[in-house]
Amino acid sequence: MGVNLRAASSLRTLVAMNRSLSAALIALAAITGFFTRGWVEPGLSEWIGLTEHHDDHDDHPDDHADPAEEEPHVALSRQAFDTLRLRMGQVTLSDYLRTTAIPAEVAEFPGVSAYKLAAPVNGVVRAVAAEPGATAEPGDALFEVQITDERVLDAQLQLIEALTRAQIVEEELERLEPLAQSGVVNGRQRRDLGYELRELQTTIGLRRDELIVRGLPEDQVEELFGNRRLLRSVVVRAPQLSTGVALREESSPAVRTVAWEEQTAMQDLSIERLLVEPGQTVARGEALCDLASHSKLYLRVKAFERDVPLMARLAERGEPLTAEFGHSLESHRNTSSLVTDLRVRYVANHVDPGTQAYSCYVPLSNELLHESTGPQGRKYRTWRFSVGQRAHLLLPIEQIRGQIPLPADAVAIEGPNAFVFRPHVHEDDHEDSDHDDPHHPNAHPDHDDSDHGDNAHDELAHDDHEDAFIELEPVPVTVLYRDNQQVVVAVGGELSPGDTIAMNAAYQLHLAVEAHSGGGGGHDHHHDH
Repeated sequence: MGVNLRAASSLRTLVAMNRSLSAALIALAAITGFFTRGWVEPGLSEWIGLTEHHDDHDDHPDDHADPAEEEPHVALSRQAFDTLRLRMGQVTLSDYLRTTAIPAEVAEFPGVSAYKLAAPVNGVVRAVAAEPGATAEPGDALFEVQITDERVLDAQLQLIEALTRAQIVEEELERLEPLAQSGVVNGRQRRDLGYELRELQTTIGLRRDELIVRGLPEDQVEELFGNRRLLRSVVVRAPQLSTGVALREESSPAVRTVAWEEQTAMQDLSIERLLVEPGQTVARGEALCDLASHSKLYLRVKAFERDVPLMARLAERGEPLTAEFGHSLESHRNTSSLVTDLRVRYVANHVDPGTQAYSCYVPLSNELLHESTGPQGRKYRTWRFSVGQRAHLLLPIEQIRGQIPLPADAVAIEGPNAFVFRPHVHEDDHEDSDHDDPHHPNAHPDHDDSDHGDNAHDELAHDDHEDAFIELEPVPVTVLYRDNQQVVVAVGGELSPGDTIAMNAAYQLHLAVEAHSGGGGGHDHHHDH
């Protein structure tokens, strides 16, 4: 009997301890939930208010039976609307050309965009005026090279000797002219001097041409005629190039020659790289620097064998194409730029052995973005496209007719589901103001107080959505096609032509709806009618 009493006493003690422990755990959970409630709620609710309506009138019965439950929607203040830079637009039906993207890169235009400035004679570099990155106008002095070429020096000496001798003969002929007319001097002596002068003039012409062919600039050779002093150095200047050349053929019964005919002079040369430095010995024809003209480039497209027939047809027909530059790494934000009205020039007749890709070439006109002037008057240019820059050429593959094309940012895609956002319309707005336009951001119909009596709860509810600048609701859509620029949505369902929707920031709006509908921070709005 004593043992049973002790057992019962121990059991009561254990039950009491369990009750105390349970109460303590419940209190701790309540305190933790109170202090961590602000941490869990999404920070987005501070500037975007989601009004998700539920029928919770069970505790507050009214005169209406089974009021309709409103769909989740997001209410934006004017500040939130401006922060998102939200753009509203109407849904329209149109055709859309579906494309596929193939990789490409910007390349030099052979024979036009790249040029090597060579040393005209054997010599030693005495001065360098060229600066990498700066522009070089035709005629600008870039290098000074001291002449060490013996054949150039000998040709100069022979030219100076011929010039000097020719001057002496001319002076002698002038002296003998009046004597020959009076019969004092034999006419044979005068004829011999005339023959010698013609020989000297021929020699002068040959030596002049020789010096020009051997690399001396024509203007410096002309200086030598004036001062008759040996040229010890040559100034290398920026050349006068052309954007394109054409062959001019000259025919005769005996000989046929081909010459270059310049089309348009280039004025946008820039110095890409210096290849020499002062004091360096250079040979004739050795490159001094790399020059480039970036106004004309090529877009080199890497096409696989299955794409070659299409590329050949596009080149034959001259159909305009579009290239896409600058892909964004963010899936929901597009920062690429498009270049239109491009045409395939030709498809190369060789295959890259490593990638088995065909090279197709598309001419690309560059655009000057910025030009600045340095302290010494040199100009520096920044171009939109650079050699090696990656891009994608969009090839047409299908015409989608009579559907709804939208900007990529207008559609939020989450797994298999896709949504656009349309202005939300409350049920009481339909009943009380049929003539108002619900799609306008500021469209919040006024309500007659007599219809609602003195119910303070109703007034608070109306104030909540009347304070919002615009309210948007997600509308499910069917996506037929999408790329980085646009999304094509099927006609039908809840979205109709003429509807007004948000044309951007759909993904941000979708995140706001998901954050609040997931439990945490939305506000239930109740409207009594």
